[in-house]
Amino acid sequence: MELSRFRRRAPPPSDSDDETTDKLLGLDERPFMKLMSFLLSNCNTDRAEAEEILVNLSENHPDSLCLKTSLVHSSPLREMRFHAAILLRQFFTPTSEFYLWPRISPQFQYHTKVILLSALSKEKIRYVAIAKSDTISELACALPDPLFPQFPQLLPSVLYSMCLARSQAPIFVEANLRIFARITYKLADILPERLITLRSILSGCIGHPYSSDVRVAALLAACSFIQCLPPSEDRDKLQSLLAFFYPVVDIALYKDKDEVVVQKVLELLIDFVRAEPNFCRKFVMGTTIVRDILVIAANDQLENGTRHLALEFVITLAEARKPPPGLTALLRKMPLRVCELFAILLEMLVDVNNDMAWLNAWSQGKEPDESGNYALALESLDRLVFALGGNTIVKAAVDVLPDYLNNLYWKKRHAALVGLAQISHGCSKEMLQNLKGIINTVLNSFEDPNLRVRWAAINALGQLLIDLCPALANKFHGRVLPALNKAMEDFENPCIQAHATIALVNFIENCNGLILKPYLDGIVRKLVVLLQQGNQIVQEGAVSALTSSADALLTQFSNYYDAVMPHLMHILTNSTDKNLRMLRAKSADCISVVGLSAGKDKFGEHVEVVMQMLISLRSSLNPDDPATNYVLQAWEVICKCLDHDFLPYMTAIMPSLLESAQLEFDLGIASADSIADAQDSDDLGTETATIRGRRIRYRISILEEKALACNVLLGCIEVLGEQFYPWTKKVALVLAPLIKFNYHEEVRKASARAMPELLHSAAKAIKKGISPDHDKLCIKEMFDFILPELLQGIHKEQDLETCTIILESLKECLKLIATLKGEIQVSNIMEEIKHLFTSRDSRKRERKRIKTKDCPAEDLALINKEKEHEDLILEQIGECLSILIKTSKEAFLPYFDELSVHITPMLESKSIQKKRVLVGIFDDLADQCGDAALKYYDAYLPVLLDACNNNDFILRQSALFGVGICAKFGGSKFKPYCSEALSKIYNVIQRQNALAPDHVLAYDNAVSALGKLCQFHRDRVKAKAVVTWLNCLPIRHDIGEAKVVHEQLCSMVESSDRRLLGENNKHHFKIISVYTEVLSSKPPLVTKGTSERMVNSLKELTKKMSQATLHKTLSSLSVNQQHVLRSVLNC
Repeated sequence: MELSRFRRRAPPPSDSDDETTDKLLGLDERPFMKLMSFLLSNCNTDRAEAEEILVNLSENHPDSLCLKTSLVHSSPLREMRFHAAILLRQFFTPTSEFYLWPRISPQFQYHTKVILLSALSKEKIRYVAIAKSDTISELACALPDPLFPQFPQLLPSVLYSMCLARSQAPIFVEANLRIFARITYKLADILPERLITLRSILSGCIGHPYSSDVRVAALLAACSFIQCLPPSEDRDKLQSLLAFFYPVVDIALYKDKDEVVVQKVLELLIDFVRAEPNFCRKFVMGTTIVRDILVIAANDQLENGTRHLALEFVITLAEARKPPPGLTALLRKMPLRVCELFAILLEMLVDVNNDMAWLNAWSQGKEPDESGNYALALESLDRLVFALGGNTIVKAAVDVLPDYLNNLYWKKRHAALVGLAQISHGCSKEMLQNLKGIINTVLNSFEDPNLRVRWAAINALGQLLIDLCPALANKFHGRVLPALNKAMEDFENPCIQAHATIALVNFIENCNGLILKPYLDGIVRKLVVLLQQGNQIVQEGAVSALTSSADALLTQFSNYYDAVMPHLMHILTNSTDKNLRMLRAKSADCISVVGLSAGKDKFGEHVEVVMQMLISLRSSLNPDDPATNYVLQAWEVICKCLDHDFLPYMTAIMPSLLESAQLEFDLGIASADSIADAQDSDDLGTETATIRGRRIRYRISILEEKALACNVLLGCIEVLGEQFYPWTKKVALVLAPLIKFNYHEEVRKASARAMPELLHSAAKAIKKGISPDHDKLCIKEMFDFILPELLQGIHKEQDLETCTIILESLKECLKLIATLKGEIQVSNIMEEIKHLFTSRDSRKRERKRIKTKDCPAEDLALINKEKEHEDLILEQIGECLSILIKTSKEAFLPYFDELSVHITPMLESKSIQKKRVLVGIFDDLADQCGDAALKYYDAYLPVLLDACNNNDFILRQSALFGVGICAKFGGSKFKPYCSEALSKIYNVIQRQNALAPDHVLAYDNAVSALGKLCQFHRDRVKAKAVVTWLNCLPIRHDIGEAKVVHEQLCSMVESSDRRLLGENNKHHFKIISVYTEVLSSKPPLVTKGTSERMVNSLKELTKKMSQATLHKTLSSLSVNQQHVLRSVLNC
């Protein structure tokens, strides 16, 4: 029964309404049954009137309406009983527009419960009984916890039926089992104490002697019971219930010949494995369930739906990677099963249609319509290789593929090549070990007598060129390119030519330009011939290959501009038929890349016509047309080529870009057997994926266009800079929310990257006066809109690489807007940083849990990759904190203290990345917060001092900088550390390779730190330390520190510091040498003010010298230094 989506307010009751109500709710059931029949009417008028009456009754007479409907529940008419159950369910469902249970009086609530249970016990029709049980379940689930006191009659009634399953009507038992399955989670507090008894009851129901419906319902109840209990030794006692799964399948399949039941059980099993993989581990290890299910999958006499679900179960096991020791490890211990599974999938790939249908599809530019088995096998292989890893799959492939490759039946050879291509991405590491043999097999198949096999060989090569390059291209380019060249000459078979051009694209995009360059003349000549003589599909492939060639070689391709541009322009301007729109779009994309290779001066003669054609073509395309992507790509490349000269076209293309970026995206749920449905339909843009345990169908073309539009907008902002300002606000409004877009990481990445670029564009426009109507407040408003989107994106993001990008964008935005942040914004930022630390800790615990001796190499690789991304996230967190510390200073310390629970444990870490971040944060605290940061010295200074001699030169530099800061601001708090600090500094200064490129920045910071110790802790530093410091000058590589250090030197000279000047001014020469070297250096190593002071000091120092001493000093200096000193003395 479907009621109106929106509930209408009931009109005020009238006398006639009262009369109608009395009739409907009176003893005579006929008026109410007539009302229900109108609710089911196909006549809109009758149904609308009935719904209006129902609204009136539900608002003004909830008790009577509920009771009346409950009584109809017992009507002699089965349809009335059925629809009464559905209507009652609406009354009990909190999300329903007709939810009225809370408004029913306790007395009527009690009577309703009793009537519902009584009506169920008397029901003889199965589908009505199921509807009634669903209604009771809905009511029970909607009641507040605990359930038992709220509905005390329910559990005894249900358990009574289950206990007497063999003596009661199967319909009644099944209905009660369904109720039990729905309410277990509501009874989780009382069921554990009845665990053994319930196990016995459920076992009896699962073993029902003649009702498959009861057996299936009992399995559902058993799964729900297990899932409602927390993991424990007691729950493990229910393992025995899983052993009943296959016997139920066996009876249905071989005795009852009922595949519908088999499919229901397999669906239950699949869902349970997804939900409870660890619980299933012992069951799978201790039984022959995998073998038995694979027998079903291999039986081609069964319905495809049954076989597909059997495969789905085994593949779900493979994907349920939740050690210890984990199902991945489990399946690795059963290689025969994997071989059997691989063989079944390969046999399904044999199920292809005839050649003529295939050729017709290709000639029309359509994807061939293959069988459901074929489509399922392709996707299953893809999932399997990523679940089990390349090593496991290659072993199975080695056992199975040779027999297929050498088979006389062409479909077997075709299946082998298709299967090889499908697994190559996940097996690339293993395939590289036998690359020569694989290439021999594939290239030999280029000569196969069957057209489909040759096509499959080219297809396999194309995939291998993606997955196994650069090794494949480097070693076998001399064999691969001639083979592809020969295939492109097969004018009798355009499908072969077209696919060869696609494989050529893959070769070009994945090989070194040095390898490609010697072949380029021949490639371009061949592709130009195909442009002139090929059919549409071949032309499209040739254009794509030219695009890839130009993109790979860029300026080196400019020599071919005059050879290819006329042909491309001819296609763009003359292929106006709607069926040729993809060819035109690809040609425009190629023109843009060829134009980029030649430069805007050369491209200028064509660009105006090209842009007009592109704008016209885009306006003629329907929404979600794949050709749109090529138009968008062309705009981005032309923008890059023309730079700011692209600005005149922006007004014309922006509406289209924004429209594509705002495309709506819808998901659909696909059943386990509908994996192949997309293949069978005409909707070529539809794909499937597993998301949270469900098979999801979606249109990939929408996602690709949306992601591309976001990237094109980003590219335009980066190229045009401040000239993009007219669109900054509008684009921010579109892209900022997309940082949270769930379905495509490229959308999120591009949108996040665009945020600081938009702010930068607006800021530059305001600074240059290009945007007179905008000021800094405009930037602040944009930032206020962007910041929450960035923070929500960080909070929701599951992909660590994307999270790093969003964090980096946040950091760049904070840099640009540093003085405009409010306290609430800082607080919100810190909450997300805390969330990142919490998530990091959670992942660390999970890694520790799964990293066992049984953990396969594939999992270890994923773990290491995750740790790499986490290090990058930590680095971005550190930089964000650095900006906040510098802008908020001591006001930031309360926020920092809140992070201590996450940061303090990192002080003991051996991780270089963690130490870098910690040291960097403390450097900023000590530098920016003055005395307020002293409380952190005892915790952090030991870490800094230890890091001063670390082998990581970045960490060493940062630590030495921090020591200098602490020496400057630490006062008495630093004095206990002076001795150790000096020792660490001397180790850096005196090390053998101190001035090597990687170490020189640490050296400069060590010298700077030594100078601060000499300046601020004179009582703890001996005079020789000052001399050591002087002898290290000048420093040249850390320009910031150089200016500080050389200013300090100048001040000490001006104050006639005796420790610096030495006895009898013996260090005058060294000081003069440093001054003259500093003054002659480029870039400057001092500020303008310090430079003037040095000049004055040089004059004073030389005045006190005799002519002989001055002459001796001059002769000891370099030519540049002499020139500086003479210039000073002569001015």
